[in-house]
Amino acid sequence: MDPVDYLYSKDHGWILVEDGVGTIGLTDYAQREIGVIEHIELPEAEDSVEAGEPFGALESDQAVAEIFSPVTGDITEVNSRLAEHPGLINQSPYKEGWLVKVRVEHPEELKELFNLEKYQEYMQI
Repeated sequence: MDPVDYLYSKDHGWILVEDGVGTIGLTDYAQREIGVIEHIELPEAEDSVEAGEPFGALESDQAVAEIFSPVTGDITEVNSRLAEHPGLINQSPYKEGWLVKVRVEHPEELKELFNLEKYQEYMQI
C-alpha cells in the first residue's frame, strides 16, 4: 500500500515534505517495474536538483533508469546506506529505501504532484 501522506510524480517518484524538507524516493510500482536494484548513483549533499530533471541513476537486473526530482532545491542529505545496499529500495521503498532529502525551494511545485488517490487514477491510464 502506498503511504497516504506522500505526493507522487508522473515519473513514479514520491516526496514527503516536513518542515520545508522533502524526502524523495521511488514508488513501489517503480521498484517492481525496474526489478532487483543492483547499483545506484546519487548526487552529493549540497548539490542542487531541478523539478522534472534527472538527479541520479540506478541499474537493475533488467534495466538502467534515470531518477527524476519532483521538486527544485538543495540536497540536505543522501541515503548513504544505498551505496552498499541498493536493494533497500526494493525491500522498503517508502521507509529504508528513500533516496535524498531536499530543501524545497519552490513549494508551489508541490501542487503539480498527485495525492495518493490521483496517483492511483493516473496508474489506471
